[in-house]
Amino acid sequence: MINICRWALALYISGLLLPGLAAAAGETYILGVDASVDKTAAPQVLPLGKIRINGQAVPAYGLRMSNPAADDMLDLRPANEKTLSFKAAITPAQTQQVAAYYHSFGWLLVPRGWQPVAGGLGANGSESLLFMPPNNSGYVQFYHTSACVGCAQIAASAFFPEAAKDATANDFPAYTGTDVPLQQVRLRPHFIGYRATKNGQRIDGLAYYNRDADLPFWKAELSLPSTQRDLAQPILNWLLPQR
Repeated sequence: MINICRWALALYISGLLLPGLAAAAGETYILGVDASVDKTAAPQVLPLGKIRINGQAVPAYGLRMSNPAADDMLDLRPANEKTLSFKAAITPAQTQQVAAYYHSFGWLLVPRGWQPVAGGLGANGSESLLFMPPNNSGYVQFYHTSACVGCAQIAASAFFPEAAKDATANDFPAYTGTDVPLQQVRLRPHFIGYRATKNGQRIDGLAYYNRDADLPFWKAELSLPSTQRDLAQPILNWLLPQR
């Protein structure tokens, strides 16, 4: 399976999707938004009406993105576009400040009024999304590696010691750390929450790694303006599977 994945790994290392990833042995992972991200390839927004979170209506959108596997555009929307209801750890006041976007991983919450400014699907099924407000004062980004094992082990090596061990064992490069210090907490066996400060801005993130899973690595990271910082926890907690 590792060998099958090497063709996708070449696309991954070339900088196709994930900011900070052009890994060579001994490199550090760069947190934040990569300045080279192509913001001319923003996904198209597809209005879907509303979903309900804890009984409150939340604006809902799908995304239309380029699909290199089929050389066309792919519409990402739920199979059932009727109103969907969810329970979540978010207050009524916070719910009024978020919108929901449907993508290949499911629903993602972002601050209301923010837009997807970059993103796409990789030929291997991986996905990257970047949301920002009009004044560029923060970001929400999401990435998953699809089933590419090598991609997962490289990306996860910045956060999970077991991923660094797996990458080294399979002759893939592994990160030695991050460009700024991380505060990390192991939330569950395969989930790590982290926080960092970079250029005076707080960064919060949630990362998942399980080498035996069909989708072995994904990461959500955000940096919010001080007036919206209370949204960080509910946006990230939304991605944690319910026990």
